[in-house]
Amino acid sequence: MQNLFDPINSEATSESAFMPMVDALMVILSIFFIAFIVLNASPPPPPGAYPPFSLASDRYFASASFSLSDEARSELRAVLADSFQIRYDSLKKENKLDDLKFIIIEGHADRVPYPSPFYESRIFRDDFLVDGNEELSYFRAFTVFHELINVIDSTRSFADHKERIIVAGTGSRNPYRDKPGDIEENRRIMIHFVFDESER
Repeated sequence: MQNLFDPINSEATSESAFMPMVDALMVILSIFFIAFIVLNASPPPPPGAYPPFSLASDRYFASASFSLSDEARSELRAVLADSFQIRYDSLKKENKLDDLKFIIIEGHADRVPYPSPFYESRIFRDDFLVDGNEELSYFRAFTVFHELINVIDSTRSFADHKERIIVAGTGSRNPYRDKPGDIEENRRIMIHFVFDESER
């Protein structure tokens, strides 16, 4: 007959009764841990959502210029070739090439006043100032467009989309960072991929 007052047996009984509580606590902690990971995980991008390419203008263009040196042209073409080939392969693998409507090359400038080389004075329309930054941002984007066409012709990636490339210059109207010390980051060229709305 088991002696219930035996200290050894009493300790074993207490331990066996405590174990289910430990197991239950471990299960609860595991559930909270998994829930924390799931809730804090980055959601997958929606179909057709691809980040734009960003090119720093200062890397390729001299100040107040939209011309390329031979070295800058070579580097720009290499960057465009690699980036567009990767994007092309990705879209082809996901059967998204037919959903691509436009490729927009969009130039941006800083807010430092720049005298227009094509007008004698700045232009005011509806109290909105248009200065040389508008033209500079456009012609830099157009220069990238010209190099991109050469890349497409040589690689054949996006060859069916050449007629869907749009060039735009926004001047300083859409800054990346609206702070005085961040003007270099505002001088950039963004290349956007726009898809059919039904696929976004």
